[in-house]
Amino acid sequence: MKAYRLHLFDCPGYSDSNGPLMIIANGYFHYRIFSKVKNLKFVLTFDGDYFETGKPFDKAANTITEFFNSFKDIAQIKKEIFAATSFLFTKI
Repeated sequence: MKAYRLHLFDCPGYSDSNGPLMIIANGYFHYRIFSKVKNLKFVLTFDGDYFETGKPFDKAANTITEFFNSFKDIAQIKKEIFAATSFLFTKI
């Protein structure tokens, strides 16, 4: 049996920042992780209330859009990023 090393990073959320300095710090943190780790898996977590009938989907849709747009060459790697991404909907 082969042992694997697993690292978990709780990254700052998109649109969860406290101004421009935090956005820059978050971007640098993402850059360092993405440039150092060979195989990444992403889990985007959403409050289940976003998807209740009658409530706007805009906030969740914006988070998903910002996540995918944060990759430099998204047009070329969209399929790989999507395959490495899981969406978790939770009721807190």
